[in-house]
Amino acid sequence: MRRLSLVNEGGPAMLRALLAVTIVAALILSAGAAPGEAPASESEIDRLLDATGLKHQARLVAVQTADTLRGGLGTLGDEDRQRVEAITRWHFHPDAFYGGLRAEFGRHLDEARLGQTLAWYETPVGRRVAAAEVRFYAADRRQEVEDYVAGLLDNRPSPTRVALLQRLDAATGATEGSLELFVAVNRSIVRVVEPMLPPEQRIGAGQLESQARQIRLQMQEAMRQVNVLTMLFLYQHVSDDDVRAYIEFMESDAGAWYGTAARRAIVATIADTVERSTAELVRVVPPERWLGAGFTRPQIPTEKQRL
Repeated sequence: MRRLSLVNEGGPAMLRALLAVTIVAALILSAGAAPGEAPASESEIDRLLDATGLKHQARLVAVQTADTLRGGLGTLGDEDRQRVEAITRWHFHPDAFYGGLRAEFGRHLDEARLGQTLAWYETPVGRRVAAAEVRFYAADRRQEVEDYVAGLLDNRPSPTRVALLQRLDAATGATEGSLELFVAVNRSIVRVVEPMLPPEQRIGAGQLESQARQIRLQMQEAMRQVNVLTMLFLYQHVSDDDVRAYIEFMESDAGAWYGTAARRAIVATIADTVERSTAELVRVVPPERWLGAGFTRPQIPTEKQRL
């Protein structure tokens, strides 16, 4: 009898879905800043999230996360499939998802740092960086990323470029945030599904936390490689000088504040939306099916693909 687990070993389709969510996290994360207490209006938050590109990113990640949940449920009959699609469309509607993200972000907003962040994104460099990210999130790029990474075997990036993006990964806290998102989403599913399972298939709180720690240790390097490889694709038309300027901003107090607020907002919004949708989906799909419906471990790059 299989026991419930925080993570599963899904196939390529699930890996591609995880890649997309991982990269969204990688682009918006940072560590170390404490949230401010000053309130701000929705219009100010909208202006910030639009300028940084996060507003556009949120809409796509809502669709992709819904696809991930549906894809993990296996083959469904026509009636069940229609009910599942209706539930996920409702909970992950881009407008509703963005509204939740905006409200969550507002809990962490510091108006002084908001002004500093907006000022940077209104510079020529800030505009170019945001434009690259908006272009990336204008459509589902997962297949393009896979093809690009495959091409790196014959067209290796320069050590300077790789080092810059590794530094950007560190400045944004992308790897740590990706792991946080991964664990939070799977934990949301477990919270809903576990009480409905037979006792022998359940996982206690202590074991859940132990699994979370193991996941972080085992997946950290794979996540880092995934993040940097995708950044190579995303920023391929952004110059080294612009990347350096972006890093300097993300290492500043304002940049660190923005990254932390964005990370907390998107992780909380995704996890909450997954949990609420799962609570309805289990009425359609038997709980045992959710043993394989979480996000999967990212595929570790081969030796030739490693940077």
